[in-house]
Amino acid sequence: MLGSLARKLRMYSFDTIYDAKLNDAELIKIAESQNRTLLTSDRELFLRATNKSISAVLIVGDNDAARLAYVFSSLQIAADLNPEKSRCPVCNGLLEGAIKSSLTNVPKTVLERQERFYVCKSCGKVYWRGSHWQRMKSMANIVEKMAQT
Repeated sequence: MLGSLARKLRMYSFDTIYDAKLNDAELIKIAESQNRTLLTSDRELFLRATNKSISAVLIVGDNDAARLAYVFSSLQIAADLNPEKSRCPVCNGLLEGAIKSSLTNVPKTVLERQERFYVCKSCGKVYWRGSHWQRMKSMANIVEKMAQT
């Protein structure tokens, strides 16, 4: 249910486990054993987690900006959109700087326009500060304002 939110949290540098195949019991077990905060829009799962003294947030909001603002406000955290700290939105792996000349799976036009690239240490996906990055940065500003209200 919250896959888009999980991807954005990863970009904002939060270590985020998301797997739509996990059932409620598995989610609770992971949150409990790894001392994680469980984010869910499922009221029953939220209640089961909090009854076991697991940190949990019942997600509200109609869109990702509202949901992010609610998470940041509830957990008193801030968005950090820094590629050196961001995680891969696909697999949650850590990113590291990449040498431009070594990249083979990036469109030529992107290589011509961009100087800095980052590669996921886990899955090898390549990232750069393109238009998507700018939209995420704008969203971070909106989310921060919303979280403060």
